[in-house]
Amino acid sequence: MNLERYSRQIAFERIGISGQNALKGSTIGIIGCGALGTNILDSIARSGVGKIIICDSDIIELSNLQRQKLFTENDIGRSKSKTAEQIIKNINSQVEIKSFDMRVDKNNFFRIYGNCDLLLDATDNFETRFMINEECLLHNIPWIFSGITSSSGQSAFIYPPKTSCLKCFLNSDTIPETLPNTVRNGIISTIASAISSISVTKAIKYLIRKEIDQEIIYMDIWTFDFKKFFVPSNPRCGVCSSLHKGRNTK
Repeated sequence: MNLERYSRQIAFERIGISGQNALKGSTIGIIGCGALGTNILDSIARSGVGKIIICDSDIIELSNLQRQKLFTENDIGRSKSKTAEQIIKNINSQVEIKSFDMRVDKNNFFRIYGNCDLLLDATDNFETRFMINEECLLHNIPWIFSGITSSSGQSAFIYPPKTSCLKCFLNSDTIPETLPNTVRNGIISTIASAISSISVTKAIKYLIRKEIDQEIIYMDIWTFDFKKFFVPSNPRCGVCSSLHKGRNTK
């Protein structure tokens, strides 16, 4: 490991050389290479995490360039995951990165992400997030939920029984069509940067100190509204109340 690259980060007393070594020995999974995913990937790679696994089945479109880091006009039409892998290799050749150009589902989840120390959600739909919630519980993988739309977003660390699960605070099996989304309500690029920075900071704190932030963070970057709130586990949750009792260990 080239310590000069991380010298300013090591100088931060809450990381230091021991924390940097912990990052180097860690494996991070990222699901999605869109607005959140590219921002998260860029920060994670620059921080010195040793191995990164990314997965996305989409191609780069012109409308992505307003908010999705890493990509340029020359990348339009290319695979998001494969393009992101090549760019990250140029940013930090010390990081081992592996990409999958496919959609993640319950049938391939463990094959792709089963050896990760931590998973970062960067998806744009709750169907996939509910799958992540169940698979991470089943395989004892901590994960960080991130969501953005318009000018607001949320970040939550999920690792039952130490925290509530996604279904504990989103207790519906279906997400109403009336919820905001980026197509109908738009999105500004700064909220992607802000929420990804919060989620990556949570990830770094966990990887170097096993510190789990149990509060959900909400922010609206347009109004500068910032809130933290705690959601307790739901004893009647249909997911974590049953799965974590008999879940596998890595």
